[in-house]
Amino acid sequence: MNLVHFANPSLSTLANKPSLILGFEILVGLFLVAGGFVCSKLGVQPPGIYSFLRKNIVIVIVILYFGCNYLRNCLARTRAFEVYLEQALIASRLQSGNIVKVQELIQIVKFRIINRRA
Repeated sequence: MNLVHFANPSLSTLANKPSLILGFEILVGLFLVAGGFVCSKLGVQPPGIYSFLRKNIVIVIVILYFGCNYLRNCLARTRAFEVYLEQALIASRLQSGNIVKVQELIQIVKFRIINRRA
């Protein structure tokens, strides 16, 4: 059993930029659903890309879904980590906002181990 466990935490709480991606998804969805209606009310022909996307709507939805999920994951990467000592969190970049230096981490682990024995 490992005494010290390093974990890469879930970063979904850090993702504030992906809200832009959600907006893009909604905009494309509205374009696919209501684009023809809007163009007919304006009295103009729908653009060629609209017709192409409507003909291939299943492929467009799949690509949009997986592509936007990929972009969300890319934006959420932060090099954050957490260090646990016997299921107790002892260092977290997510909570502190900075990286714990190796010497500080060693001191924290030694202190916890010594206090555990006492």
